[in-house]
Amino acid sequence: LGFLCEVGPLSLFVSQRLMPPGYTFDADDGPPTYVNSTKTLRIAKDDAVRVKVVGTRINTAEIFCIGSIRGDYLGLLER
Repeated sequence: LGFLCEVGPLSLFVSQRLMPPGYTFDADDGPPTYVNSTKTLRIAKDDAVRVKVVGTRINTAEIFCIGSIRGDYLGLLER
C-alpha cells in the first residue's frame, strides 16, 4: 500500500513502509486517506506533501521515483 503523487513531471510512489510509524490506510471515513495513530493528520487526494526521493527508475518513455515522508520536515504541509 501507499500513494502516488506528482512532483513536476515525475510520478512518485510513497510506500506505507516509507511513512512514519502509525500511519494507516482509512477508506471508511469519506475519501480514502492515510491517517496517523492520533488521527490528527490525514493525507488525502490533492493534499501537498513534502517528500524525499530515495530511488529512481528511468525507462525510455518515463522516469519513476520512490519517495519517503519519514524524516524531519517531511510529510503533510499545512493547509
